Amino acid sequence: MRIRRSVIIVLLIALVGLTGCDRPDDHLPLPAATIDAIPTAAPAELLKCSIQFRAGINQGPDADVSWTGTLKTEIDPTGVFTGMLALDSGPVLTATGQFKGRAANLILDLGGNQFLFAVGALQNDSADCAGTVGGALAGPRGDSGSWGDKFIKR
Repeated sequence: MRIRRSVIIVLLIALVGLTGCDRPDDHLPLPAATIDAIPTAAPAELLKCSIQFRAGINQGPDADVSWTGTLKTEIDPTGVFTGMLALDSGPVLTATGQFKGRAANLILDLGGNQFLFAVGALQNDSADCAGTVGGALAGPRGDSGSWGDKFIKR
């Protein structure tokens, strides 16, 4: 009985102690007027660049397959881009990736769950949309090859 009474007393003391605590003002929600006053960033402008694009498979099941055309991209301030590769043969492929500084990473969707993965370097900073660009590529079926050419306009 003595243990049960001790437990009850400890719980009552803890409960009384907790009810006496005040919340500091910094935990209160912000008034609506303050929330509305927080500024929002303006939408970032996209940098539009075009590349005369060439890619070819040198080794693998698709050796000697190549793609040529114009890659038009829209690059956000972080370097992430989306684009379309209009092939000289007619079809248009979707492109995604990143041009950051002098580094290039891109994925071309060939359709049918097949992709080309390309990494490379830019002669100039990506913000210049000028100079030579190129590097290595892999895909679509364990192949390897190269890609590149030059920026053709801004």
